[in-house]
Amino acid sequence: MTNSIEKLKREFEELKLREHLCCIYKNKKEQLSIVIPFILAGLKNNEKCVYILDESTREKIVQAFKKLNIDVEGYIKSQQFEFLTKEDTYLKDGDFDPDRMVELLKQSEDMAIKDGYRGLKVLGEMSWVFTKLSGVEKLIEYETKLNYFFPQSRSTAVCQYDESKFTPEILLDVIRAHPKIILHDSICGNPHYIPPDEFFSWMKGETRRGIYERVRDDVFDRTQRERERKRVEEELKARVKDLEKSRSAMIYLLKDMDRARKELKRAYEELEALDRLKDEFLAMTAHELKTPLTSMHSLVRQMSDRDLGELNEKQEKALGIISRGVERLGGSIEKILKISKFEFGRMELYKENLQLSSLIQAVVVHMKPLAELKKISLTQKIPGLPLVDVDVKHIETVITNLVENAIKFTPQGGNVTVEAEHGGDRVIVRVRDTGAGITKEDLPKLFTKFFQADHTKSGIGLGLTICKRLVGAHGGEIWCESELGKGSTFSFTLPVKG
Repeated sequence: MTNSIEKLKREFEELKLREHLCCIYKNKKEQLSIVIPFILAGLKNNEKCVYILDESTREKIVQAFKKLNIDVEGYIKSQQFEFLTKEDTYLKDGDFDPDRMVELLKQSEDMAIKDGYRGLKVLGEMSWVFTKLSGVEKLIEYETKLNYFFPQSRSTAVCQYDESKFTPEILLDVIRAHPKIILHDSICGNPHYIPPDEFFSWMKGETRRGIYERVRDDVFDRTQRERERKRVEEELKARVKDLEKSRSAMIYLLKDMDRARKELKRAYEELEALDRLKDEFLAMTAHELKTPLTSMHSLVRQMSDRDLGELNEKQEKALGIISRGVERLGGSIEKILKISKFEFGRMELYKENLQLSSLIQAVVVHMKPLAELKKISLTQKIPGLPLVDVDVKHIETVITNLVENAIKFTPQGGNVTVEAEHGGDRVIVRVRDTGAGITKEDLPKLFTKFFQADHTKSGIGLGLTICKRLVGAHGGEIWCESELGKGSTFSFTLPVKG
């Protein structure tokens, strides 16, 4: 079905009964483009559809539907769609009588409603007037009388006129006698329509005041419309000029943005290269430091164990300072090497089934001495937990780092608590402290590489970054909730073994 037919079909479906329309067509194709949607809309709305034939035949109309893959034979058999001839209707007794035809329409409507239909739809080919039978000269009188009938009815009709066969004088009268006209693929209101009382007066040569007022108002309306058209046209021209200026400005802006984008891309690529170079340098430096540091660590242990001889008090004190420095430096190097593995995609996971509660307990026991040195209460609240499939060393690193940070930034007499719970398909671990807390501005940056909050200027700022990478590698998430002066809670999740 073509777009124009579908569009007109929708308009006919929405059209209320009680309408009197005409279509003045130029050829058969244009005629059928109105006939088909009119009938289809009536069938869909459960209305009785009657086509009064003259020049067309039943076969040609049905064939037109079939060409659009529309089967109407079922509707014809049920008599919802019916074909009549001019002899059945307009020229029933061998002549034409407008009143008789109007009465026939009333009877047809009554029968349609009695048969359960919503109303009546009629299509009439008007070329029967060329038969020269008695009464055909009353065509316009008939069309005018229909305007008394339809507004009170449950019927709608379309009167079809072949533009090539009717004179301009008759076609003008036809237009004046129809409230609506179908033009191309639209139903149009008719500003030239004349109501029946005024039309009959006009036909008798009388010019009634209503006709004069309509003509007068039409002149005024046309003038107003022309003025409005010119005003809108001027506004559109001004808008077009503004748009042209805006377009030029936009082109310049886009060019500037494109240049800026290219410069930004180049700068970003340079920064990426520098960042990679920095990571490579740090990794290489850490590797270079690891070997001598291992030797230093071994020597410190030998000296502590008195394998290299006895130490006096000052030497032992100095050795303790060296030992702690070596430990700190070793921890920093390990962190740099670990983050480097992430950066270069070399981090490997060796997963195994783990009862997480036992690992948490082991970390708490290991960290107890550190907490006791600061007189901090380190406790745990660990219920029975399901198994998790994790790299034990990496998850131990995460828990140890979070507990160690909590102890480090909690003042003497404070509390650090490690909790865990099973929630859905995840285990959630929380490390709470009563430390100084973290500002809202610093919270989003906590897990950024080398970031250190203002009050935590110690270490190299990689611990939390490593925690995030390790938890993420296991399919979990890590986050922090904190309020300045009220402590912090670091939480992370791990998927439960399926």
